[in-house]
Amino acid sequence: MYMNYDPIAFTIEGFQSWKKVRDGKGCAFLSHMGKDSDSFHKNATIVYESKLQLKQFDGLHFKVVLLEVMMKALIQSILAFLVRVKKAIREEINDSKFCIIVDEARDESKKEQMAIVLRFVDKDGFIRERFFGLVHVSDTKASTLQKGIYSVLSNHNLDIQNIRGQGYVVQVICEVLMNIIDEGKSLQAGDADSAYESMTSYQFVFILHLMEELMENTNELCLALQSQSQDILNSMSLSSTKAFIQKLRDDGCDTLFAKVNSFCEACNIDIPDMNARYVGRGGRARHQQDDWAVQHYYQVDIFYAAIDSQLQELNNRFNEHAVELLILSSALDPSEISKCFKIDAICQLVEKFYPHDFADHEKLQLKKQLEFFEYDVVKDQEFKSISTISDLSQWLVRTKRSTRYPLVYRVIVLVLTLPVSTTTTERSFYAMRIVKTRLCN
Repeated sequence: MYMNYDPIAFTIEGFQSWKKVRDGKGCAFLSHMGKDSDSFHKNATIVYESKLQLKQFDGLHFKVVLLEVMMKALIQSILAFLVRVKKAIREEINDSKFCIIVDEARDESKKEQMAIVLRFVDKDGFIRERFFGLVHVSDTKASTLQKGIYSVLSNHNLDIQNIRGQGYVVQVICEVLMNIIDEGKSLQAGDADSAYESMTSYQFVFILHLMEELMENTNELCLALQSQSQDILNSMSLSSTKAFIQKLRDDGCDTLFAKVNSFCEACNIDIPDMNARYVGRGGRARHQQDDWAVQHYYQVDIFYAAIDSQLQELNNRFNEHAVELLILSSALDPSEISKCFKIDAICQLVEKFYPHDFADHEKLQLKKQLEFFEYDVVKDQEFKSISTISDLSQWLVRTKRSTRYPLVYRVIVLVLTLPVSTTTTERSFYAMRIVKTRLCN
């Protein structure tokens, strides 16, 4: 049956007065909707809207879950990559002797941690320092650190028997401060005034000049210890550094006083009466038990104390045992070999510092190998272009002489394995501070 519908229907103009059908009383639509809040139509509407919201929620939930899965996959990939890196380092070390360089510090979350770096000579004769891991520890006691180190080594089958080691411009600033005092806010002016008072005191100037003298005397040694491509013989400036510091202590006090006084006069800084009684900070002389002159305070409590502290630090890090090791090791320095090849010194080095790395018969063979080494290597024209013991190690491998003179090469490797600073571990901590920030915590 064909029905002729009016073109003006629901789909075009809509049906605006449907609620008025039968005066709104018998309208089928109204009856379907119902007047009660729990009618079938209204319940169905609630269910539909809930499903719509759930669908939208499921989309967001799906994105969150997907992000979590991706993050877990990324972390697993990173961990797997780290495992491969450590495995590669382990294979690179093989059965070589190695040294552990450890440094500890707190991370951004205030947890104690130690960085472990392994130093060794690879199969090509190159010195390698490989960052091997960052371990969180409960405290920094020697026993705790040792336990953490041994745990890391055992997990990667590194034999602790192969560890080797040696044990273990003012006027411009013042002008800026004065400007802050004159123009700044009350809090800024107060801080600037306190800083200005300290910086224009005789004591500050004295300490500043003393630090300058100490840094000038230790600069070469510091540069050697911070060198990235470093072998132990780079620190041979140690002896001269200690001698210069000792000379400064013995003869440099009067010169320092003269420099400080000249500076204070040029900058209009008050110079105290050196013969007057010294009064401690705060001016409470009646509570001060010690009775000495101002000059005694500057000379003994500051000048001598600072220098003695520096010498003590050098002596602790480089004791007589370490210094003797350096001196004997210098017999392997190409520049020293060119002057005089000290075979007896090298044999003494092995006998005193590496007795367990050579069998008795090898110690006897070493001297004969060194004699052939002098004739075959030292007189070689290419040897004259070698400047460091590290270069010597690489050259011996490249020319196959490391296999021809294995005992001599073993001594060289043992010497190269020894570190003289924790520079590499400090670099690793700096790198970790870039990665692990407060935002990551």
